[in-house]
Amino acid sequence: MEEFEQHIRNSLARKEPSPWLEAKILAAAQDRPSRRLGRLRWVSAVAGAAVLIMGIAWQRERAIQERVAGEAAKERLKLALRITSEKLRKIQREVVDRND
Repeated sequence: MEEFEQHIRNSLARKEPSPWLEAKILAAAQDRPSRRLGRLRWVSAVAGAAVLIMGIAWQRERAIQERVAGEAAKERLKLALRITSEKLRKIQREVVDRND
């Protein structure tokens, strides 16, 4: 077991980094803004698409509401015309009956 523990200690002991490690880290750090920019573009495109879809859905819903309101107004107008027609027929019959 002591050999295993020694191996673990050696593995965990502090070691000097390789000379190329600093250059690799700096290169990776410089590469990140372009990745962020790419992600930002992607997020912006998705957000724009979501806004567009919501706008289309809102416009469609509004058109449906307007059509329903128009149909309700049409039915009210038909009823009003029917009532007016009945009253006018009644009045016309009374006028004709009085003239006879």
